[in-house]
Amino acid sequence: MMMKMAVSFLFGVITGAVVALLYAPSSGEELRGQIQTTAQADMQRMREEWNRNLAQMQAQINKLNADAMAYMEQMRGTEGEGATAVNDK
Repeated sequence: MMMKMAVSFLFGVITGAVVALLYAPSSGEELRGQIQTTAQADMQRMREEWNRNLAQMQAQINKLNADAMAYMEQMRGTEGEGATAVNDK
């Protein structure tokens, strides 16, 4: 009985070791390489997204500037018309 238990224990230890080796994560060097590759890809995506958003904001700022300038020109063109209309009545 004791021998059977010892063999079963030894078989369990060997099986556990094999399973642990098969499912063990990558080595430290491989893991660092994977982390570095992923981080570089993420940084590149963030830069691209930043540049895309920056370009969109710049386009919106340019449009707002153009609209403000057009509005100011329109106000300069109508400057004094309100006073003239009031005086004519």
